[in-house]
Amino acid sequence: MRQKPPDLSVLASLPTEAEAILITQLLESHGIEAKAMGGYICDFRSEASGDVRVIVRTEDLSRARAALEENRTVS
Repeated sequence: MRQKPPDLSVLASLPTEAEAILITQLLESHGIEAKAMGGYICDFRSEASGDVRVIVRTEDLSRARAALEENRTVS
């Protein structure tokens, strides 16, 4: 029997891959699995937008938001 893939949610949409990677590293330091998606196309210069999205499991979304907010208030 095939296992159902996890439900995923977008935590943030950012203009650069570097910002997205910093957030994924922050989340992983809190034990939250996160991926940056869309980085390959974000640096092309065209009329299309190319945001990099930080994706987390939907079940971890509230914890991820809290970790991100906690980091913003500390910085």
